[in-house]
Amino acid sequence: MTAQVVINLLAAAAYLGLAIFAIARGARSPLARPLGLLGGGLFLYHSLDLLDDLTGLHAFLYVAYAVAPLLAFPLGSLLLAFVGERRRFATFLHIIGGYAALLAVLSLTPLFMTSPLLRTGDVGWALAAMGCVVPVFGLSFARLLRHVRVSEGAERAKARLLVAALVLGAGSVVFDLAAIAGTGLPRLSHVGLLAAASIIAAVVLDARLLKDATTSAGFAAAALGATAVLIQMALVQQVDSTSAVLWLGTVAIIVAVVAALRPVAEEAMRERSRQMELATLGRFTEQMAHDLRNPLAAIRGAAEFIVAEREAGRELSAADQMLGIVVERTRRIERILETYQRLGRVEPSFEATEVARLLESVVAGERASAAASIELELTVDPKVKRLCIDPDLVTHALENLIRNAKQAIVGAGRESGRVRISAALEDGALALVVEDDGPGMDARTREQATDPFFTTKADGSGLGLAFVVKVAKAHDGRVELESAVGRGTRVGLTLRAAAA
Repeated sequence: MTAQVVINLLAAAAYLGLAIFAIARGARSPLARPLGLLGGGLFLYHSLDLLDDLTGLHAFLYVAYAVAPLLAFPLGSLLLAFVGERRRFATFLHIIGGYAALLAVLSLTPLFMTSPLLRTGDVGWALAAMGCVVPVFGLSFARLLRHVRVSEGAERAKARLLVAALVLGAGSVVFDLAAIAGTGLPRLSHVGLLAAASIIAAVVLDARLLKDATTSAGFAAAALGATAVLIQMALVQQVDSTSAVLWLGTVAIIVAVVAALRPVAEEAMRERSRQMELATLGRFTEQMAHDLRNPLAAIRGAAEFIVAEREAGRELSAADQMLGIVVERTRRIERILETYQRLGRVEPSFEATEVARLLESVVAGERASAAASIELELTVDPKVKRLCIDPDLVTHALENLIRNAKQAIVGAGRESGRVRISAALEDGALALVVEDDGPGMDARTREQATDPFFTTKADGSGLGLAFVVKVAKAHDGRVELESAVGRGTRVGLTLRAAAA
């Protein structure tokens, strides 16, 4: 066995170990799944290519050519997720995935057709593969360059590394496709892809994917990947190269590894989801208990006063005030429960509202609970007057946004900070903006920020911004989130509101 074969086998083991580790961490980061798919695909491609070299059984090569275009989808998904634009370009990725799947099927036709629909490895196949690879590389390159321009510090350095990895990987793949097309250029994909994948893995694994990871998890992933490759080597050395057992054994190993990983990863994700939902339910219950505690305490105090008066044989006319408290607090509890039910369903109840007065009330309340070093600044356009909105829903949405802004500043260890709240009319809609000068979010966090149960806080529910989005939809409006590391966060809440 040559040194080149050993190196490629070790690379295959590294790819598989990376895939195992990334899939196991799937619930931790939006980058995990595409990284796992990319690592698994590269492992499969390398393994099949090596088996073709070692056995001379060209069926392996046909399958390797079928796998190659499929790698475009996880690569594009990974890079677009890094810049926080995977959802924006979801349709593009689905089109690329469908095209790659069709090309993969056509690449397998030499296995069972004497006149295949597409001759794998010829000029036509190379051009078809470029039609899959070039758009992904082009779009990813453009979005990464933009991310470099708008980012700062460590985030910009990571984006530049990914640009370098993309150029390296794309260059080696294009060299390979050009070589297949008969240009005489050398094939460099094994070396180029290994170097590019190493850079990508280093950047992605540092982007919160390693959070809470244990050393044993990394060793276990590496050991499983190495074991799978060693089994492959044993099959190659001990089974006749023309035997179907070799083919079936290799496929069985791959299927077994995938089958073993899938339930483990899915169960881990389900368990994390259950824990997040239970934690959110607990925090929701705590908030409700807090809101109900004061009126219940007043009712209890009034009732105890009335009982004491009766036991002392005194006239209950003195208890009229206490009875009034009981009635008023009972009604307050009913309103609280109705509010929680309506907030849960986000059912709007529109009424004419003095928007400026509502904003002043919300900001005054948040100032009272803010640290002295955090300045809250309110600006209301004079054109904003009485509008038909749901004042309760809008109040809770604004409180969520202002509270998030304050917590971002405090959580960053800042000694001072500023939160700006503004209101204006834009094209017949009420435009509310909450902007802070806090640490901001990276692109991955920004893309998930409005998802239910997503939070970066140890005690967060992950429902704040999701609730704000529901309030916007209830008013036929929208939420716009702008944020970058070191540049603060700006949330725009636009509500369609008729003049009262």
